[in-house]
Amino acid sequence: MNRDRSTESIREFLAGALALRSKLLKENHVGVVPHGFRSSLRDWAVEKTGYHRDVIEAALAHQVEAAYFRTDLLDKRRELMQDWADYLVPGPC
Repeated sequence: MNRDRSTESIREFLAGALALRSKLLKENHVGVVPHGFRSSLRDWAVEKTGYHRDVIEAALAHQVEAAYFRTDLLDKRRELMQDWADYLVPGPC
């Protein structure tokens, strides 16, 4: 019985969170969602930078073929994400 109650509580919480998110997006005239940001990053990186496809995919947390792939590309991902941040917010912050 406790399991059903906790599952129902989680469902109620998620429903409330989604309703609040929807309301905030509509009230603030936001026409994008997080997946759109990921897509924008990928498009920008492919079209405007020289980063290798594997670096881009790893930065998006997509699966990179791992048979002989022994690196997490962390330094290159960090550099990509800093370039993305600089593109989004040019100039000193």
